[in-house]
Amino acid sequence: MSTRVALILVILLSLVAVPVFASGQLQIVAHEDDDLYFMTPAVPNGVASGAPSWTVFLSAGDAGRTDGHWQSRELGIRAAYALMRGLPDVWSALPLSIEGRSLAAFQLTGAPEIVVVFLRLPDGNPNGTGYAVTGNESLEILWEGGPGETIHPVDGSAGYSRVELIDLLTEIIRDRDPNVLRIQDMTAYHGSDHSDHIHSGRFAFEAHLASGDLHRLLAYRAYNINGQPVNLSSTEIAQSNSIITTYGAFDAGVGPNGWNQREIPIGDLFGAHASLVVVSGPRTGECLNVTNPGTSSEVIGFAPCTDATAQSFFLTSRDLRHGDHCLTESSGSFSFKPCGLAPGQGWTFFSDGHLRGPNEACMIESAGNAVVTPCVGSSRFWEMGAKEDYAAGAGTDFSTIDLGTDPSRYLSLEFGDIDGNGQDDACVRRADGIYCARTRGAGEFDAAELWHSNFGDDDAWGPPQYGTTIMLGDLDGDGDDDLCGRGSAGILCVTSSGTSFGSFANWTSFFSDADGGAAPSTYGSLRLGDVDGDGLADLCGWRGVGVHCQINQGGSFGAPTAWAASGWVSALNLPSAQQGQTMMLGDIDGDGADDLCERGDAGVYCAIADPVAGAFVDRAMRSQAEYSNGFGWGGAEGYWGTLRLGDLSGDGRADLCGRGAAGVLCLYSLEGRFSAINHRLTAAFSNAAGFFPAERARTFHLADIDGDGRADLCASDATTLRCARQDDPLAAPEPGLSVGLALGVLLVAGARDSGARDSRAQTRRHAS
Repeated sequence: MSTRVALILVILLSLVAVPVFASGQLQIVAHEDDDLYFMTPAVPNGVASGAPSWTVFLSAGDAGRTDGHWQSRELGIRAAYALMRGLPDVWSALPLSIEGRSLAAFQLTGAPEIVVVFLRLPDGNPNGTGYAVTGNESLEILWEGGPGETIHPVDGSAGYSRVELIDLLTEIIRDRDPNVLRIQDMTAYHGSDHSDHIHSGRFAFEAHLASGDLHRLLAYRAYNINGQPVNLSSTEIAQSNSIITTYGAFDAGVGPNGWNQREIPIGDLFGAHASLVVVSGPRTGECLNVTNPGTSSEVIGFAPCTDATAQSFFLTSRDLRHGDHCLTESSGSFSFKPCGLAPGQGWTFFSDGHLRGPNEACMIESAGNAVVTPCVGSSRFWEMGAKEDYAAGAGTDFSTIDLGTDPSRYLSLEFGDIDGNGQDDACVRRADGIYCARTRGAGEFDAAELWHSNFGDDDAWGPPQYGTTIMLGDLDGDGDDDLCGRGSAGILCVTSSGTSFGSFANWTSFFSDADGGAAPSTYGSLRLGDVDGDGLADLCGWRGVGVHCQINQGGSFGAPTAWAASGWVSALNLPSAQQGQTMMLGDIDGDGADDLCERGDAGVYCAIADPVAGAFVDRAMRSQAEYSNGFGWGGAEGYWGTLRLGDLSGDGRADLCGRGAAGVLCLYSLEGRFSAINHRLTAAFSNAAGFFPAERARTFHLADIDGDGRADLCASDATTLRCARQDDPLAAPEPGLSVGLALGVLLVAGARDSGARDSRAQTRRHAS
């Protein structure tokens, strides 16, 4: 047992709940340069942050050569990490003994938290057959071989069996307790790849499951990313080129290419509350359903998706949980047993739709049963689902009956926490002022009440250049969201007392009519968001040929400065009617400052907020081709006008959703880039359900209406406000560290970091 685990056990025995803190990043890859080509800029960003960073290289990368090639590659990777940290390339040997083995490890002088570890296993050849000079040994042969199969490091140290290699990696993970674990894609169905990449991923994934640790898990695609859209910014590519060039000085022929212009992780969806919806076969659209878990009358099956507790699950990086029971497989059958480290537990739901367990096993549905099958491309069998939609509004409040077909009315619908109770409320502009409805704990709204007698049609707010610009955000840092709108003379705001909005104040004369604010691309882009990470809402919008932001000065917005220059506008390549209309602010990388995203013709572009520089930097297409014109999103306002950012999984990062013909389709943020496969979160807001007209489609919002830290879905129906929640009825309202102790086994049920982004101190998932 490690010292860390022993300490936790001592604390648990005293029945004291404590937070669990993570320790930086850990990478487990095959070759020296796999992290540089396929995990950049994620790894360099982690190294530059000063947090602990360990990288374990399984293969010597010798390529069957005996001329010192692998020794040179080790020198190259050390030079590359020194460059990432901005320090001289000076290292010292780190005494490291794990599982009775002395490992070759080195730490960077001046930054001892940066460590590289070399297992020096023989290169397996791209096809996995190994090389004659090293006995035709390979990770693939070790993975597939019997109990007697071994692999021997090229430095002459003791060999490994399959079990011994997994045990070693397991102990490294446990001892490091990383905040984020990066491995290589262990699948063979995204296209051609090196056998060592795939099998490095498989060994690392087995160790991840065996460790029992809760961390973010990201598996990075490798050779087969070359045909995907470039998703790194020009600055990120230049950084990556510099790093790979530094390494290449020690590895002839290695240099910048198409690989280091892309970064495509497949990630866990740690923290999500979800139903699991079948996406293939006769039961497409049905949900995994469990009754009487952990009893002799337990039944696991499939049923039409409802609000039933039997279909509510909670995802960690290594478990599918139903209350305090976890999915467990034994002899090809599934059951739910008390969560722990028992054999057969450890199932990770990946953003590509696979529910993956030990030994390359995936869970799918067959003939109405949950069954185990070898993981292949077609075992992408699941989508996360929201719960069944319901009438959330009081009477006809915020329905089409209420808001009509006037854009200055239905586009004024906004959600925010106006009373500071942690649940988002709804506000809208009516003829005689601003009306708001507060939420109750179950995600339902009270009747709308007049919160401010201005902003109505009778106060000249009826034209769309004024009436559509209603925004909510916390201007004064008291935890209550306040309200702003664009009038002819500038941006007018009212602050919330928790029960009403107060007196008008002109926060800025910029974005006024005289300043060009009446242009549709300008007034349609105005957004409140915290771009400098200080907990106060700032103002951003298109102005001239770029995106300008005004920082909250406390009672007013400062002078506008160009946070994104003309290149932002030109990169989107949009027709005039769509310009500025899909601009979004949200924290996609989890650093506490809201970033900039907007739909372009080829996909969704985002740039990261840099408060020190006062700019949005690293502009790149971060959605692959999703939401592009080629996928049909540019053809109608009922599609392109519905894109929204919101934190679906509660991990502190904003995810991306839009309302398509089939319903709400979402991508999850994985370290500031969006997952490569859309998840249809619900069909409730589909065209078939009547949500295609702009007066209904564009009222779609992501809002946390039940206060669990996860975005729910709401939109105006013909006769009511409809919402679909992502709650877990089996979870405590504010779960922290939930731990059980049974037969001396540590049962971690929900480790979380608590961090305050603003005065509401919203709980975040264990995330980097």
